[in-house]
This record gives sequence, C-alpha cells and structure tokens, in this order.
Amino acid sequence: MKLILVRHAETLQNRRRRIQGFLDVELSERGRKQAEAVAQALKNEPVQAIYSSPLKRALSTARRIGRLHRVKIQVLDELKEMNLGSLDGLSWDEVSQRYPHFWENWLADATSVQIPDGESLLQVQTRAWAAVENILAQGYRDSVVLVSHFFPLVSLISKILDLPLSQFRKIGLGVGSISVLEFEGSRTVLRRLNDTCHLEGIT
Repeated sequence: MKLILVRHAETLQNRRRRIQGFLDVELSERGRKQAEAVAQALKNEPVQAIYSSPLKRALSTARRIGRLHRVKIQVLDELKEMNLGSLDGLSWDEVSQRYPHFWENWLADATSVQIPDGESLLQVQTRAWAAVENILAQGYRDSVVLVSHFFPLVSLISKILDLPLSQFRKIGLGVGSISVLEFEGSRTVLRRLNDTCHLEGIT
C-alpha cells in the first residue's frame, strides 16, 4: 500500500507565521490554489481512500483531492493538529516572551514538555500512529491519501524512520507538500518527502 501524506494548504495564519493548533481556520486564497494544485498532482494516482483531519484547512484540501477520484472523505479526529492550547494564535516570538521557561525547554527538547493547556508531541505521535494502524488494517492495496498537519505528519515520519521525536525539526514539511510512504509487508520505505514542485508559480 502507498500512503500519501499531504500537509494542508496555506492559511492566513501560516502566512502571518502564527500558531494554529486546534484553531479552525479556512484556507487563504493562495491556499485554495495550492489545494487545487495538490489535487492535480495526485489525479493519476489509483486512490482507494482519503482520510482527513476534521479541521477546515485539512478538510478543504482533502475535498479537492476527493473530487478527482470520487472518493468519500473519511474524517479522523486522530489526524488533527497538535493541541497547542494557550499558544494558539500567537507568534513564536510572543511565545518566547510570555512563556520563557516553556520556550527554553521546548528548544532544548520538545518531547520533554507539555504545551500549556495542550498536548505533548508524544501524545500527538501516539494518536496519529493509531490512525495509520487503523488504515493499514483495512487491507488497501493501492494508494491512500492522508491529509493532516505539521506535527502529526512529522511525528509519523519520525516513527517510520526510527528518528527520535526530539529531532523532528530535521524534517521539513511545507504547506501543500506531498510525502509518500510505501508499506511492503513488514517493511516501510519513505519514497518522497516534502515534494512541493506542484506549487511552483502559485502566488
């Protein structure tokens, strides 16, 4: 089975470099164009199923992909972005000023801290991986698309690569990016990572 990981397209929060965990914001105008480009990039894939986070930015991206495959979107709460609690809506500069102790620990080892009023990275990885295990149990043979967010996706890729979760910053995933995992029995291979070629020229 080929698992196609898609990070949702751009929102205004992304453009403004502001944190959006459970904040349920729509795609920006540019993001809508990106989502269409993602759909076009995947139009020739033999997509059997599409799974998405319920947050609008992911679901809007997933629906555009689904239109080209006539596949119903299956929504999974486990694919939601990390619950960033009190940090939602802030810039990272504001986080460093308002929560200096947390910020220091987050930079030193993000896996050792809990987001104020939110989740830990390990909790995100655990729920995201449970979603993937559920998808694998369905017995799909062709391609499955999973549309989610930065933290769930980097946590999944970290697990597949046996990369310590504390090293998640070594994995770059832009908005509208496509990454591909292939599951071959007990063997899993990362075939593509952070592919954004389809977004070239979008303004």
